[in-house]
Amino acid sequence: MLNHENLSQLRIVPIGEIKTGDFVVDLGKVVEIDKFPSRINLIILRFNEKHVIKFKPETLVVIK
Repeated sequence: MLNHENLSQLRIVPIGEIKTGDFVVDLGKVVEIDKFPSRINLIILRFNEKHVIKFKPETLVVIK
């Protein structure tokens, strides 16, 4: 259940500020980051599997 304390831990950040180890809400923990001129790939650990998710550089994401 969400409460005020849980919500205060959430932050909206540009995708370019994501670091390995951050937890992207609704996706999972970031284990690798690949940056390209036209996109940023986050490799997310989800259900003990790695998933590559591609983002445009101007994307904002919610992390905790």
